[in-house]
Formats: sequence, structure tokens, C-alpha cells
Amino acid sequence: MVETSKRLKGAIDMHIHSAQMYGREKTMTWKILKAHNHSNTMEDLQLVFDALVSPDNNYVSILQTARASGLKKFPVPYVLSNCHNSLCAVGGTINEDGHVFGLGNAVKYGGIFVPPYKAVIHQYMREMMAGCGKMILGSDSHTRYGVLGTMGIGEGGGEIAKQLLKKTYDIPYPKVIAVKLTGAPKPGVGPQDVALALIAATFKNGFNKNKVLEFIGDGIDNLSVEYRMGIDVMTTESAALSSIWCTDEKVHEYLKLHGREEEYKEMMPEAGACYDSLIEIDLSQVECMIALPYHPSNAVPISYFKEHMEELLKEVEEEVGFKIFQRDRRGAEETKAGAELLEQLEEVWKLWKEMREELGEYRELKKGTVTIGIPMNLGACILPVVVPVFRRRYPGVKVFIRENNSQELEKMMLSHKVDFCIMHFQKALDEVCYDEFSEDPFYLAVPEIFQSQVSLSEEKSLKAEDIRQLKKIPFVMVASRQKLRQVADEILRKAGIRPDICCTTKSMETAKRLAAGGMGATFLPKSYMTLYSGTEGLSCYPLDKELGASWKLVAAYPADEKLSRASREFLRTLKECLE
Repeated sequence: MVETSKRLKGAIDMHIHSAQMYGREKTMTWKILKAHNHSNTMEDLQLVFDALVSPDNNYVSILQTARASGLKKFPVPYVLSNCHNSLCAVGGTINEDGHVFGLGNAVKYGGIFVPPYKAVIHQYMREMMAGCGKMILGSDSHTRYGVLGTMGIGEGGGEIAKQLLKKTYDIPYPKVIAVKLTGAPKPGVGPQDVALALIAATFKNGFNKNKVLEFIGDGIDNLSVEYRMGIDVMTTESAALSSIWCTDEKVHEYLKLHGREEEYKEMMPEAGACYDSLIEIDLSQVECMIALPYHPSNAVPISYFKEHMEELLKEVEEEVGFKIFQRDRRGAEETKAGAELLEQLEEVWKLWKEMREELGEYRELKKGTVTIGIPMNLGACILPVVVPVFRRRYPGVKVFIRENNSQELEKMMLSHKVDFCIMHFQKALDEVCYDEFSEDPFYLAVPEIFQSQVSLSEEKSLKAEDIRQLKKIPFVMVASRQKLRQVADEILRKAGIRPDICCTTKSMETAKRLAAGGMGATFLPKSYMTLYSGTEGLSCYPLDKELGASWKLVAAYPADEKLSRASREFLRTLKECLE
């Protein structure tokens, strides 16, 4: 009888275990971890991540370790930034060499360097790198992108170095906690309040420690994507390993807004999903919270704090080891140590408010910069039309223009000295994205004093036999190494003309004005005649497509970097102006 009972219990336990395993496979966590696992079992994971990120200045030691261990190339996108310590480090020393080191390594090994003035790193990762079903490893504890369907894990620099050397991140399969959100927050209750309520309830007893939080429930629908992010980033303070959220149309719209719609897919647990634990949060019951020193888990509702301020402050004083207030029958007065603590807290609060205002201005394009690389001649044609329109729309965004030849501009672009380049397309580079926005056909410009020697119509595209009429007319040409000259030489060759070149210049603008002055005929892009002055005294004839006489106008930017919102808005304005 006893033996039968043991066998029955064993069978029941096996059945329960089997059901649990089946249910575990229905979670979002299982699917993501399985897709990134390189071991033969799901019990002991060997993970490879889709991207890596190192904020602050901690990439210095990581890269030194990896380089000393034989680093050849970053195997996955690796984002480097020094955004937290952009001005000074401990002791007040300037961090310039740290920035240079990060940029140099990004260029050498194929990474992405985000300058401190461009972005706060975690927001950059959300907008530019996160995507549904991905995993990102960061050397910062607040690597959390679960709202966008990306499981982010914050670890020490050693694990980043291992990934750079094509090693795996090895952990046992983590326990998974379902965080079920219901209801909607009351007015005035923010994401930090929800996060503090979660942390206060779970941190001290280690309920979430090294576990994955899987956010589910109808309450998610009542939260904006940004609100969800505010909760998500604080899950670190509950000691959780990572987090993942159900995705919906709001997430879809968020990714679409940032030009990354292809990164979206619907994510939710399947029917029958089984979790190790459950946390239920009724958002309508969450109150405005306050966190007391020195950890977010020391959080209580503000209403409770007002009622029990005396005893709570006493607990804080016991924890910090000194009195904050000197209390007697007349009331309470700050101690010297308490005054210093409160002064520091006020400074922290002030900085936090300033940061929120600053980020809001950047999001709304009240501030920002756009640095454009463009050939000098092309810039003189296009930018006077486009920049004033852009500045009227976004007066707070500063526009910086860097003019150079195409080869130097490509180097500046790849070293992130400019955000993007506007240029005539010549030869495609693998590491560059090209966004074609217009075609710039060439025209034959003939001075009026030579009109009696030719019989041409401005209404008809010129073929090679038409151009042959200019055999006895002198030509003004740009320098032989320029792309325009090479195209012009080919057109004249097809027409059977060995041109009488009376003058050469490096500037298309100079060539145009010399031709207008009666020196000779010349070839010019359409942009030089429609967007700038100086064509008086010239008759301009379109060229037949068979002559291959046109340039594609493109915006070029590094393939491993998405354009900022300010840059995207500038290019949108550019296309509108050139339509």
C-alpha cells in the first residue's frame, strides 16, 4: 500500500513537472531565450546577444580587456557612449581622452559611437536598437528595453568582453514572474510611483532577485509606451534579472515613428503559459509614492508619509547613522548633517527636473543640432533654399554645414563628424546607406552670342547629333578630375567633338558665370540653373537620357547608425523643397 502510494505520488509529481515544462514554453521569456541559446539544453543557457551597449566611461576597461585577449572585430553592433560623464569625471578632470578612445575603437572594430551631446544612451538604444524578440547586453544595471519586446540585461564589463570575443553568457534558466497589470493609474500617479510600489513590495524579501519579470494584463493598454518605459527601467531596483512586456499597436506606432516599423511583432504569452510566481498590480490603487534614503525600496505612499513622518524619519536616521532633525517641544530643526543631506537632495531634484525639461525640448525639436556635409558647389545651390525653411519650422535646432569634396566628406561621415552628407551619388560603399531624394539632370548652356551658329530647341532634349553643331564653339569646362568633367567628356565623345577648351575651373558656379559672360558653352546640372542666380545670357538645353547625363542626389549616412529626428526632419524638408 505504501509502495503504491509512493508510485502514485511520483506519477503525479512527474505529471505536474511535465505540465510546468509545457507551460513554461508558452511564455514570452522562453521564446526569446530559446532563440538566443547556443547550448543543447534550456536548463543551462549559453546566450549570444543581438547588440551590446556600454554607457558612462566603463567601455575603456572593457575594450582594454578584449583587445588584450585578441579582439579583431565587434561580432555584433556595440554602442559606446559617455553620456553620463560628458563634462567631467571624478576629481573634475576632463574626459576628452575617454571620448577619443571610444570613437577610435568604434571606427577600428566596427562599433557605434554616440557622442554625449547626441543622446542619453538608454533612450538611444530604445529608439535605434531595440526590437521585438531581441536581446541586448549592457554594462549598466538599467539596461531595460522590455517595453519594446527586447530583453535587456545589465552586467559587469567582463560579460561584455566575453561577447566581444564570441563567448557566451552562461546562466541557469531563470525563474519567471508574471506581473499582471489591471486598471488605469489615477491622475497624478506616474510610472515612478508604480515602480516604487513594486520595488517596495518585493526587494527586501528578494522576491524578484535574478528573475525575469513578464508584464501581462489589460492594464498595459491604459499606459503609453513612455509610461511603460518609466516602470520598466526601475525593475532593476527590484533586483530582477530582466523584463519583457506584451507588445501592442502603441509599440508598433512608437517603432514606426522612429523609422523602425520592421522591428515590430506582436508578443504575448500563449494560452496555458505557466509562471513561477505572480504579482498583481491594480494601477487604480497605486498612490503617489516617496522614496526615503537610501534605496528605492524604502518607499511609502506620500499620504502615509504625512501621517507617520515622525516615526519614518526616525527609521531613516537610524539607518544613516545621524540625526537629520533635532526635535523638542517647540518643533523640529535641521541638524548640520541633516541640512547638508537635504541640500544635496534638493540639488538632485533640481538636476532631475532640468534633465526632464531638456529631454522634452529635444523630443519636440525645440533644441538640437544637425551637422551636414556637402560639396561646396552643391551647397551653394541647395542649402539657401532649404535651411531657411527648416529654421522657420524648428528655430531651436542649430544647423552646422561642413563643405568639402566628396571623398573627404565620406571620411567625415564614417568618423561621425557629420550626421549625414548631401551629395551626387557616385560609387556605393558597403558601410553607407544612400537615400535618393532627387535626380539632377545635366543641361547644355550656350551663350546668346553663339545662338546664331546653332539651331537648337529648348523644348526638345538634345541628342548626340544635335550637340555636334557646337564643333566650332569654345567650351568652358570644370577640372578634369571632377565627375561633371568626366560626364561632359563622354557626351562630347559621343557627339564626335574634340572641344576647344578656352578655360577650366574647379568651380561650377565660376564655369556658369564665365559661360554667361560669353566665353563659351558649358555643361551644368539643372540645380545650378533653377536654385541659384547667374544664368542670364544663357540658353539652356536638356539632354537626352541616352547620353547618361544626370546625377542622383542622395543623403548618405553610416549604415550602422540611424538618423536622429532632427536629421530626418531636415531631409523631409529638403525633399519638399526640391519637389
